[in-house]
Amino acid sequence: MRHRGLFFALFAVSGLVACKNDKPAPIAEQAPPPASASASAPLAVGEASYVIRADGKVSVGIDAPLEKFKGETKKLGGFFRVQPKKLDASTGTITASLLEFKTMTFDDKDKNESQTEHALNWFEVGDDVKAKRPKDFDNYKNVLFQIDSIESVTPSADLTQVPEKDGVRTVTMKAKGTVWVHSRPAQKTVLVELAFKGSPTMPSEVSFKTKEPVHVSLAAHDVKPRDTAGKFLDGTLSVIGKKLDDDAQVSVEGSAMHDPGAKAAASASAMSSAMVLGWQAMPAPSAAPSTTGATVKK
Repeated sequence: MRHRGLFFALFAVSGLVACKNDKPAPIAEQAPPPASASASAPLAVGEASYVIRADGKVSVGIDAPLEKFKGETKKLGGFFRVQPKKLDASTGTITASLLEFKTMTFDDKDKNESQTEHALNWFEVGDDVKAKRPKDFDNYKNVLFQIDSIESVTPSADLTQVPEKDGVRTVTMKAKGTVWVHSRPAQKTVLVELAFKGSPTMPSEVSFKTKEPVHVSLAAHDVKPRDTAGKFLDGTLSVIGKKLDDDAQVSVEGSAMHDPGAKAAASASAMSSAMVLGWQAMPAPSAAPSTTGATVKK
């Protein structure tokens, strides 16, 4: 058993950590924003809210010299806010739960389960951290991507001008945003494909997937070998004297359903204010779509 434990410790280092000479300095820790913060803001006239279904997927691959690491989580959350005639004004937040993260590097089930346990420790979301450092656990348990701006939309930012094919209208967006991993934020540009179903002026559903992997530095986000309490296993770095890969390639796919309740509340308040103030609408609070990752009925 000691030999087997050593094997997994060595694999953890070889598969997921850059050598000391090559890894970038960790980003300063910063608590991620609440996923629902922007969701509760009033909707603009013509804007719609979409709740991200839980049953999406975030895949992680690392092409390390000694092993090719593979893992995924299948629990998403978050929301989109979309103006179909101005897709370049879209905003939103996508969350992915690390608590459901599982590795699939090996053909052997036991090896994958052991490696998954190590991964939870590296992210500091194991049982010991949950019990003894609940605030850190809450900050670390999700990966979060917040859309800050849309750089481009092709073939058109007006969905009514996008041709329909097989029941969907498909666009490619280049989105700039901030990704939080292990409470360390980093700016990223993501190329994503979105397929809209239903009316082009108010789609009923939108599916999304990254067109190319997003590159994330594990060292920059301070993801490294740790014990169950989150303590860095410093000695393991000296055991492997080989240059190691730090680049995690992340892909995302999922779907979101239109939230008619949020739309109706915002539109009604906007119309009422417009009538009273001569079309100078004053925003009023609207019901926020759930961002807890609960599955939306299909």
